[in-house]
Amino acid sequence: MPMAAGANGQVYSVADRNLAREIAVKFLKAPQSPGSDDIDRFIDEAQITASLEHPNVLPIHEIEVNDSGHLYFTMKKIDGRSLGEVIALSTPEARAEGIASLNQVVSIFLSLGHALAYAHHRGIVHQDVKPDNIMLGDFGEILLVDWGSAFRIGAAGIKLYGTPLYMSPEQARLERADVLSDVYCLGATLFHALLLRPPMWHDDPDEFWRRKRAGEVDPPTDAERQRVPSALIDLALKALAADPARRYASVEAMVEDLERYQAGLAASAHRYSIAEKLVRWYRRNQRAV
Repeated sequence: MPMAAGANGQVYSVADRNLAREIAVKFLKAPQSPGSDDIDRFIDEAQITASLEHPNVLPIHEIEVNDSGHLYFTMKKIDGRSLGEVIALSTPEARAEGIASLNQVVSIFLSLGHALAYAHHRGIVHQDVKPDNIMLGDFGEILLVDWGSAFRIGAAGIKLYGTPLYMSPEQARLERADVLSDVYCLGATLFHALLLRPPMWHDDPDEFWRRKRAGEVDPPTDAERQRVPSALIDLALKALAADPARRYASVEAMVEDLERYQAGLAASAHRYSIAEKLVRWYRRNQRAV
């Protein structure tokens, strides 16, 4: 049964008769054009994903060629929805199950941040973090999937990929991608999960790409800041800085700010008013009683 499709493959749900379980199988799309590097990329995706043994990265079982000559790899099957699907089901008045509370959103992004930080520690950049590449399982699983655009830092012949709504300005300018590009993509995805809209949009494609390359963001409205705490919005906006040097210096630094926010402490991305400081002090001490 088909489950999902990507740029270079189709994912199916398949019965593993040997172990009496359902697994996910990703087949490389065919036919391939002459001289295509799709096979190398597909194998690289499987090897990179398999090397990331982390609770928030989907486990790979094996890579093989079937009797028909089709290349595939098998993965753990997760029942649930993508974050993109959950966002699409949400409205400002009624957020869908999975992101119904902002605490749930923060917890999701803490898990994603830990997965990305682990990948960066292993010398791997994802390059395409977005809502559709985040699986929310029916039993609480949070998984960063589709490492087909990922690359090893320092590798030769790196190709730039990404999704326009979430890619960094430097990716859009076809300059480079690095760990700070992943910080941007994670921030863009967090922004979308918080405000239920992407960070920037324009109906005219030329104007969209001009704004994307310049790193422009549609600022949060007063109504949006009333629904979502400014500290949390500002945290996402720091990750979305057009200049990489003004973003969080690493995913770990972004995770630390999310943890501080969740604990009721001051997040570095936000300048707190006296009233906000008093509210945080009261809530923190109320929990301690």
